Order: sequence, then structure tokens, then C-alpha cells
Amino acid sequence: MGRTTKVSVFESDIQQEIQRIKSRLDEKGIENSVENNYMTFTTTPTATTLKVMVDLKDEPAAFEIIDTWLQENEQ
Repeated sequence: MGRTTKVSVFESDIQQEIQRIKSRLDEKGIENSVENNYMTFTTTPTATTLKVMVDLKDEPAAFEIIDTWLQENEQ
């Protein structure tokens, strides 16, 4: 069995954005997970950044989906 490499394809401290991206990836059959990282230095100790992680092989497809979502949700 080969080892899978997970890469971050989207980061945000807004839970709703993470959920929308995660749902889009799920709909397209791209396995993903969310990781929590505490931010340091310029932020409060309680601020967290959430990262959507995918397998390296799924990275290009995930970026296409995320780019489309970002364009649709520009403000």
C-alpha cells in the first residue's frame, strides 16, 4: 500500500466557507478532511485557521472546484 500525501487546498477562519468548500468537494467525489491550526503571532490565541485537506492526486481537481466557487461568490 502506498502512502497518501495530504495537501491543503483552502484555508479560512470562517466555518461557513470551509463547510461550503467541503460540500462542493464531497459532491464531486473528492475525499477531504478539515484540520484545525491555532494561529500565532498576529492573532489572538483563540483564533483558528481551518484547512481543507485532500490527497495530492486530487489537488488539481480540488483547485478547479474552489476557483469556480470563489468566482461565484466574489463580493
